[in-house]
Amino acid sequence: MAAQIGEKRNLPPSWLNDAAKGYIQCNFNREDVLNLSNLRVWASEAKYMLAMKCISARWDTHDRDDVIFLVRLLKLGERQSVFKIIEHYYPKKQIPAKTQFFIDEIFEIGIVGNLG
Repeated sequence: MAAQIGEKRNLPPSWLNDAAKGYIQCNFNREDVLNLSNLRVWASEAKYMLAMKCISARWDTHDRDDVIFLVRLLKLGERQSVFKIIEHYYPKKQIPAKTQFFIDEIFEIGIVGNLG
């Protein structure tokens, strides 16, 4: 997907960090964050960011805090709701086992907290 996006936008093959290339999908909405005459900054929708962070599931980075923030923002009270979002963007065969453990642990230890 990253190569196709790069070709479409006439970008060099190195336009995106190799570690990020495996997580990018084309079926997400973008939201403009900043739009200047010479710079446009956009972010993917919160559900897509949640899916991406859960797929990478890195405990040694900000993924854990980001997932907790996004779960709260989206008011997801059940882990099954998180999995439905992930499966909307990624085929089941691309979802690593560590993702389930990652999400289970976040919900089991009660980090997500009150979503009301």
